[in-house]
Amino acid sequence: ADYHWTEGQAPAVEAPFRSVDEALETEIRPVGETDIGKHTLRMIEYFLDQTHGRLPISLTDTQSPTNTASFLVETSNFYMAFYDNPDGLKKLLALIAELLIGFTRKQMELIGDTLVYPGHGFASSRSFSGLGMSDDVMITLSAEQYREFEMPAIQTAGEPFGGPAIHSCGNWSGRTEMVKKIADLVMVDGAFSWETDPNCNLIPPFTESFAGTGVVLNARIVGDTDVVIDKVKQLWAPNMKLIVVTYSKTPEEQAQTYLRLNQLRQ
Repeated sequence: ADYHWTEGQAPAVEAPFRSVDEALETEIRPVGETDIGKHTLRMIEYFLDQTHGRLPISLTDTQSPTNTASFLVETSNFYMAFYDNPDGLKKLLALIAELLIGFTRKQMELIGDTLVYPGHGFASSRSFSGLGMSDDVMITLSAEQYREFEMPAIQTAGEPFGGPAIHSCGNWSGRTEMVKKIADLVMVDGAFSWETDPNCNLIPPFTESFAGTGVVLNARIVGDTDVVIDKVKQLWAPNMKLIVVTYSKTPEEQAQTYLRLNQLRQ
């Protein structure tokens, strides 16, 4: 797919294929041999050179197999394929998962010891594991469609790296029980204040679904100290593994937020 880089905007693509079958009939190339794959690898090399390997680097903004397929196939035909070409769609998603594994390994070879997991958009560390994926298309699918089509591809893509980690923009609190069933799920990510996302998540479904499971909740909360503390008090259920990602307008406010968050632990 050719990317459109409009100034001041995130990159976008026009779907190159009219149908799932057309996508399957095209010549398959490893991601690292495509223009955008080469660009990504050059960026990794650039930052490794500029930082001399002293700063941690995560993988690129990885998309789930279904997200990727939705960029490649014309939108109406992509969604119709769930009904009129399910076998072809499953084949395409499995193919994308294998290509994703190959490109992830290619990035890991370059990044080496500076690599942190699970990746872009998640709180990441050398001591963590998993492959972080954006899975925004999930909110357009039923639980049955997600389980039949997306879940196998996500599990395949995440398995070599310790399991999947899942992000979606917007309010996906109605999908927590669905996502919870992904095998070897290591982390989920969501927005929990309106400044983070105008359509942020409801809190109860996350505490009810993930407390006691061992799955880490990466909670992004942009706002002043009082907003962050209020949200964390609601999120921090018994046996909940919680990472709080904050953003404050000043270093002083960030320091105050950090202090009050630590006081909650005492």
